[in-house]
Amino acid sequence: MIVIIEGPDGAGKSELATKIAEEFRMEVRHEGPPPTDIKLHLYYGRKLKAAKTQDRYSLGQGTVFDRLYLGETVYGPVLRGIDRLGPSSLKLMERLAASCNVFKVMCLPGYEVARRNWASGRPELFDSDAKFRATYDGFSRISDGNYIYDYTKDPHCEYLFQRMKAHRFRSLPEWMIGSPNAKFLFIGERGSQKQEAYVDLPFWGVDNSSQYLNDALANIFKEEEIAFMNAYDMYGEPNTLLTSNAYGYPWRIIALGKAAAKFCEKQNVKYSEVPHPQFWRRFHHLSHGKAGYSQLILNRITDAHSSPLPR
Repeated sequence: MIVIIEGPDGAGKSELATKIAEEFRMEVRHEGPPPTDIKLHLYYGRKLKAAKTQDRYSLGQGTVFDRLYLGETVYGPVLRGIDRLGPSSLKLMERLAASCNVFKVMCLPGYEVARRNWASGRPELFDSDAKFRATYDGFSRISDGNYIYDYTKDPHCEYLFQRMKAHRFRSLPEWMIGSPNAKFLFIGERGSQKQEAYVDLPFWGVDNSSQYLNDALANIFKEEEIAFMNAYDMYGEPNTLLTSNAYGYPWRIIALGKAAAKFCEKQNVKYSEVPHPQFWRRFHHLSHGKAGYSQLILNRITDAHSSPLPR
């Protein structure tokens, strides 16, 4: 189980993290201001992937994060004038969180309650009333899709714990990202050995072929419909392909490029093949463009006898 707690200063995040850890025998990790010498999707991705791996092999001990990546989308603009995560990196983090089936809690007591707590304590990040108002409003805006926790209404966490116990913590293996309920599994070739933070995840980038693929897929899929893996890890070792027959994952497999197609053949599974996004960008972008790549993917998954690949 992995839990991420977010919310403004004075909202009761740290106390809630302690209560959750005691109730579910979890480890608490507190994230302060992010580092400035690394891209944030690499930094936070490494943190979350490590928790996912630990959760898979620790016989039930999970992690509760007292703040993680969502805070940057609020504190970044208020404190530094820029969100260093940005929409593309946020999408990657949300995709990784979905693969862990993270339970997100947004601590949001009433504004006056949170402000009084913040003003009476030791300011953690700032001492400006205007900045506090801006951060409180910011967390309110991004609260959709998260469990909203108000400690004044549920002081003993009874309702929260009920929701957490009822939550279906079904996750994907640590070499995959995306929705555990995905309909389509995209398989790339191999993780890059140039990852600054050694985050060996498929298409874990905000530029080049990773961004090209993500932009193309955004035109035709919802995030809850797709999942990703590489055929081989960054050291060349094959990853395990979970088939729908063995594990109950009802996905359609799309091999991105020849190496991924050969991998699927060795696994004796049905798949559709499309060019790797790097190949498409190099040889077909000017003639067919990103929209053409989107359409090709759509053709391959809807019609096994679609027209031949462009040459």
